[in-house]
Amino acid sequence: MKTPLMDRVPHELRALFLYIILACFFYPQIVFAGKSLIHTLFQPHGMLAEGAYQQQGRRPAPTFNVDIATPAYYEFPVNKLTGDLYRRGELPLWNPYQAAGTPLAAQYSTRVFFPYQIAEDMSPYWLWDYFMLGRLVIAGFLTYLFLKELGAGFVPAFAAGALYMFSGTFTWFINLEQMANTAMVVHLLMLSVERIAKASAIPPMFKVGGMGRAVALSGLSTGLLLLAGQPEVALY
Repeated sequence: MKTPLMDRVPHELRALFLYIILACFFYPQIVFAGKSLIHTLFQPHGMLAEGAYQQQGRRPAPTFNVDIATPAYYEFPVNKLTGDLYRRGELPLWNPYQAAGTPLAAQYSTRVFFPYQIAEDMSPYWLWDYFMLGRLVIAGFLTYLFLKELGAGFVPAFAAGALYMFSGTFTWFINLEQMANTAMVVHLLMLSVERIAKASAIPPMFKVGGMGRAVALSGLSTGLLLLAGQPEVALY
């Protein structure tokens, strides 16, 4: 008997593909129509009459559901500075443009050593919106993996991931990256802790590196959580 094609696709790939479809469905103007959620487009005040980044061809998406406080005049300019420093082969340790100069890496909100943020900061402006949507997809997918680790079925695990990726953390605060980064990787830490708990329950004679891999994943996820942005986000 032949197995249907979808049954032969790993459940992880199926879930990831469906999360990407959901992101495209709920944000079609961002994905297909060149609109943007970059903060400064919603607050076009400053030295440039057309607003920062509009020269790149992006226009604000028709939504009120974004945070336009400090991200517009602090976080995204810091992203630009961080990307410029990395492209010049320098570490982002100092911000010469704020006051008489301030520490850059020492401020956790800058996220300058978080791998996902580094990739975004070094990319062209027109890709920044896709990195924002990518956080939703990753958050939903990691939630799915965590719940599958707990023994949930495909449908409830996938639905929980979808609800998390479209919760207030990732919609209202989609461009408050110091918050969204941390919320994105929380379930990776929870997954690693669950694997440590399972490995601890296995008799020592039957353990074949399971505990070591679980501890390594826990260390990695903890490091990402601390580098992602606001550490207080992880507490709740």
